Amino acid sequence: MSTFRLIGVEGEAFDVELREDAAVADDRVGGERVFAGRLFRAAREGAVHIEREGERVALDDLWVADFHLLRDLAERRAAIAPGERGPLRCRNCGAGLTVGEGPLEPLLVPQQAPEFVRRAPEPWRVELAEPLDGVAAFTIRPVRVKEARALLRFVETEGAIRAAVVRGIGLESLELEGRTLTRARDIADALDQAPDALLDAIAAAYLELAYPLRCAIPTRCGSCEAIHDVPSPAERELDGSWDAIDGDRDHGPFPDFEAFARMARRIARRVYRRNGVKNLQLVVDDGTPAVDDGGEPLLGSYLPEPETVGPTFTEWRFVITLYYRTFEAMFLDAPYDVEAEIDETIDHEIEHHLHHLAGHDPLDEEERAEARRELERTYGKETVRRAEEAALANELAGIGKFFFWGLLVCGLLLAAALALGIVE
Repeated sequence: MSTFRLIGVEGEAFDVELREDAAVADDRVGGERVFAGRLFRAAREGAVHIEREGERVALDDLWVADFHLLRDLAERRAAIAPGERGPLRCRNCGAGLTVGEGPLEPLLVPQQAPEFVRRAPEPWRVELAEPLDGVAAFTIRPVRVKEARALLRFVETEGAIRAAVVRGIGLESLELEGRTLTRARDIADALDQAPDALLDAIAAAYLELAYPLRCAIPTRCGSCEAIHDVPSPAERELDGSWDAIDGDRDHGPFPDFEAFARMARRIARRVYRRNGVKNLQLVVDDGTPAVDDGGEPLLGSYLPEPETVGPTFTEWRFVITLYYRTFEAMFLDAPYDVEAEIDETIDHEIEHHLHHLAGHDPLDEEERAEARRELERTYGKETVRRAEEAALANELAGIGKFFFWGLLVCGLLLAAALALGIVE
């Protein structure tokens, strides 16, 4: 058995014992299939054991969010068999991604403010962009596993939505024009024939409460270095979408590369005049975007590039690059005002340029610090620190090898010169 300290969503410390490589895979509980039933079986068979302050904790008494944190840990350490994950591709360059176990520190200990307790125990009211089947808003709250069991059974049977399922989701009310449904039975009847958009919005809200942001495996693309937070566990009880919350997402097609480049050059002239700058070269790149220190694809970048004019004089080119594919990917995810985004990005890169000319770029320092914080959130502070130490050790080793071979070559040349009588 291996022991882990897991910090729950309310800041509680759980001591978790796992029988690694038990790989419990049977989802039947009490003779029927239940979503994530293998975790219940693993607890019953002794492959998973959880305590709080020395007292055993039953799975039913956990918040669903803590249940999924535990399930994530049990999957990564093979106490239960993992769910299936389809092939994944990098959002930046399209290369295939290989997802490993991932560092445990970010899963065991939250790297930022808790995502869940900000709404517990108060219900969360979600307002729709426009009414769906007469529903303008709904109220949902976090639930414990004993309440969610009906939902976990429903996911496997796919029967009619019943009052117990409504309570398992934590759905407290549906607001319609002139009236509000609060009885679970009435809500169930309304949802049984509801449009998919409404069900998706409710599911998305449930998933946000049920899965802390820690439930993700940070995965770096081997081709372009972009970092992805791959959801874990791979299988989740509901599929949801925020489309109904965000409202109308149809902003027309994204411009093709040539149209985007023409738009960027036109906007750049305007932004250059506004900032009183010139002699800045604009490049619109349609290749794989560069990524920042935190592994995020860049919208734009600024780089002073030296050009040697003569033996004693170097001229500089100041280059702003816009990465077309990042703009496109953002638009496909959530449409926005493309011209305004280009204007803002170029303006931001000009700020880097002006700081560079002044001899100090505090904006760059701030962005690097933010990227480090993101890396620490993704991988954990200890993991980032160890990586930095390893990188420094490799760099020092490389310098040491350079000096060693340099001194060795100098020594051999000196020995040869002495042997030939060139020097005495």
